[in-house]
Amino acid sequence: MKKYFCSVYNRPEKRFNSTNNADGCWESTRLNLKKDYFPGSPNIMFWINGVLEIMFWSPKKCDDGTMRPLGIKECTFIWNNKIEEYEGECTQCGQCCGLYENKPCKYLRAYENTT
Repeated sequence: MKKYFCSVYNRPEKRFNSTNNADGCWESTRLNLKKDYFPGSPNIMFWINGVLEIMFWSPKKCDDGTMRPLGIKECTFIWNNKIEEYEGECTQCGQCCGLYENKPCKYLRAYENTT
């Protein structure tokens, strides 16, 4: 599987200051966040721009029957119904950065020589 990375991960002034849906973390900018919450939790709420919000990407069933955030089949976060939380660690598939919609963020880069 090809792995990806955010080329501005350590540059929050770029990463969290998007002006449109193709130049940084659009959701993070919209919500005025300064860190990643993907895939989130339905049990944790945050005050964001004066509004109490849940940062949570809903699980959807993939072709293999596994529930993953937004139904992104490459994602290694798996929904555990018993504890109502995601389990797993990010393997940087890049799909949550817009690849699954064919609208990747312009800062998304592929690692060379990955299998």
